[in-house]
Amino acid sequence: MSKKRVHEIAKELKSHGIELDNKEVVTELAGLGYDVKSHSSSLDDDQATAAVQKILDKRKPKQAAPPVAAKGFVVRRKVGPPAGMSAPESQDSYAQSNEQAYEPELAQEPQSAAPMEPEPQQA
Repeated sequence: MSKKRVHEIAKELKSHGIELDNKEVVTELAGLGYDVKSHSSSLDDDQATAAVQKILDKRKPKQAAPPVAAKGFVVRRKVGPPAGMSAPESQDSYAQSNEQAYEPELAQEPQSAAPMEPEPQQA
């Protein structure tokens, strides 16, 4: 037969919805008549299942938390014409404004770096 330690019993109780510290599980098991002294004490497998069942009967387990829904979502919409324009009119002006917005600006040629010669003075 395999043996179960008290801290493993506490984990099993937690999975059933009863959250007890290891110390509380030790006092519960001692109150039920099992010979345990610490969280590392062990019980036979059949004793452990009987003890878990007794504790579950004694204490009502908490209801399982409802599954957490994903927070937020993304709404994707088609980009349409600006408000206030009719469909055919807006498509032409909207397309032209987009073309203008995406045209790269022509880079200005830098002025020559050569120094300017002074103009001859007339006397």
